Amino acid sequence: MKNTTKGISIMLAILMILSSFALFSASADTQTGGGDNPENTDPVSSDINSTDPVNSDLNNPDSSESQPTDPSSSEQTSSESQPTDPSSSEQTSSESQATDPSSSEQTSSESQPTAPSSSEQTSSESVPPSSSETAPTKPTTPTKPVTYKLSKAKVASIPDKAYTGKAITPSVKVTYGKKTLAKGKDYTLTYKNNKKIGTATVEIKGKGSYTGTIKKTFKIVKAANPMTVKVTTKTVSYKKALKARQKVSAITVTKAQGKVSFKKTKGSPNLTISSKGVVSVKQGTQKGTRHMLVKISAAGNANYKPVTKVVAITIIIK
Repeated sequence: MKNTTKGISIMLAILMILSSFALFSASADTQTGGGDNPENTDPVSSDINSTDPVNSDLNNPDSSESQPTDPSSSEQTSSESQPTDPSSSEQTSSESQATDPSSSEQTSSESQPTAPSSSEQTSSESVPPSSSETAPTKPTTPTKPVTYKLSKAKVASIPDKAYTGKAITPSVKVTYGKKTLAKGKDYTLTYKNNKKIGTATVEIKGKGSYTGTIKKTFKIVKAANPMTVKVTTKTVSYKKALKARQKVSAITVTKAQGKVSFKKTKGSPNLTISSKGVVSVKQGTQKGTRHMLVKISAAGNANYKPVTKVVAITIIIK
């Protein structure tokens, strides 16, 4: 009885191994395309099931139930049925784990999520942050404008200005290096003592990019005497000239600055001129035309120069 039970245990172990092998083969055929035929089964397993009496007894529950079993033997059978051949179990494990390399690689590639490529990662990392995420920049301090000292500029000399009786405001030429500065943009002008004869001052004050002040002087000198002389030809009656000396005003002087004087330089002896510019015809002068040159002078004053003019005087006696 014990031998029969042991034999049954061995057969069960063999059947388990064969079943595992059959399942592995069926799985491999299914993955490789051989699982399309449902009738493809293990011939060894079918032969064993058909010929082995132990297997037939195992499949027939009535026969196993009709035979009494010893309790001790059942315990032994239980203990003997549990251990299996280590080599066979390792073989089964190794065979069950072995799969088609292509299918395992495909399964691995499908099951594991693909990591982003380095280019995608670099691209995602190189994306600049949005304007809202950009850190605020510190305000830059405004740079001071470049300024130039006007004391280093050159001012052209101002020629003498003639007295006019009004304030004199001559223009000036200011250059800084090769640049000619512009009045009102680069500098302003202020004048002092610029009306009377003497030395006047012009103050040049920098503006815009130019700083500082320069002073330049110029002279106001006497102006030309504006005296004008107008000469008129005069006619004297002969009859009157026979009886007495005749006086006529042939010269008109205007705008003279300073004392005016008259002096005969040459001409007819019958004609004379007074200090006030009055022409006299000598008594008894005969009919005809008489001529005389007269020098007229204006002495000038503090603001005007002296002036002298020579004019020709003509007197007709008839």
